[in-house]
Amino acid sequence: MNNEILGLLRNNPHFSGLDDELVVCLSNATSMQHYEANQTIFVRGDPPDALYVLVKGKIAIEVTASDGRIARVATLSPGEYFGEFAILDGGGRTADARAFSAATVLRIGASAYRQHLLNNSDYLQRIIEELISKIRGTDLQIERLSLKSVRQRIAFLLLDLLEQEGSEDMVISITQAEIADRLVASREKVNVNLQDIMSSGAIELGRGKIKIIDAEVLSAFVNQ
Repeated sequence: MNNEILGLLRNNPHFSGLDDELVVCLSNATSMQHYEANQTIFVRGDPPDALYVLVKGKIAIEVTASDGRIARVATLSPGEYFGEFAILDGGGRTADARAFSAATVLRIGASAYRQHLLNNSDYLQRIIEELISKIRGTDLQIERLSLKSVRQRIAFLLLDLLEQEGSEDMVISITQAEIADRLVASREKVNVNLQDIMSSGAIELGRGKIKIIDAEVLSAFVNQ
């Protein structure tokens, strides 16, 4: 038994409240893995072989279009888990998972996860509630983005990414092409609107990154 893994599982809110014996059994089917920045964890269509819990670093959840363009749909922080969708329905992975920075994760084998947790009614109820919360959040984001102008959508996206990444230096790693992909907008429109937002003093543009100078000013663009 790995005491470090056991301690990480016990202290993770996602597994809180579970019987200690259950957590011990789960830890025996869990391994710790390390990934370098930009290293792939799994890709869309891969079999659901494990659930992952992020211990250190950041993970990017991405989708790749048929023309090769990549859009980041989420950036995960320590304590969050991922890969549960495919385990629950037995289908392939629905998106790609990549180490956004050097990362350490706990890898819980799918068979052990199903055996020890999905037969636990309290835990299953928690999973259902968390999945519904994610779906509600996605629906809200779609609604906000579909009803706003390109400028409003850019401001909203930048603020959302800033919250996801938790960057202390207020810098978001994203290109204008990636913003265009995320918002389903032309790169030209994205560039024009970013220039307008920058002229307000809210942001500073760099190569492959955007620095938030004034979050309050940027927030004002969302409601214009």
